[in-house]
Amino acid sequence: MAYIEYLVREYRGVVEREIEWLEQKSSLRNALLGALAESGRHRVDTEHGTAIRTNRVNLMPRRESVLAMLKAEDLYPFARFWPKQVQHVLVPKYGRDPLLELFDARTSPLLVVKAPDGREIG
Repeated sequence: MAYIEYLVREYRGVVEREIEWLEQKSSLRNALLGALAESGRHRVDTEHGTAIRTNRVNLMPRRESVLAMLKAEDLYPFARFWPKQVQHVLVPKYGRDPLLELFDARTSPLLVVKAPDGREIG
């Protein structure tokens, strides 16, 4: 029983440190994004790694436009919608340009940090 108690205590300690690290990581990520934006730079290379500020684009389908364009046989593959389905099912059938009109694009800041050897970290 003492061993299990020890394991639970150690596990809780690790989880608490992990939460602190995640909060610290989030704070550093926000500070890095802010510093890159303030400096007007999109990329900084240092001896400790590389920080790259870019945007992530999320496509949000416009329900009415999508439903107006699709035919009955198109709806079944969309019972579960994944972005790859657009690429593999609809783009070959309708082409890319008509499909772009069906989506609202939302951008959000994305930070990529790379180790000196080029590996992405965090």
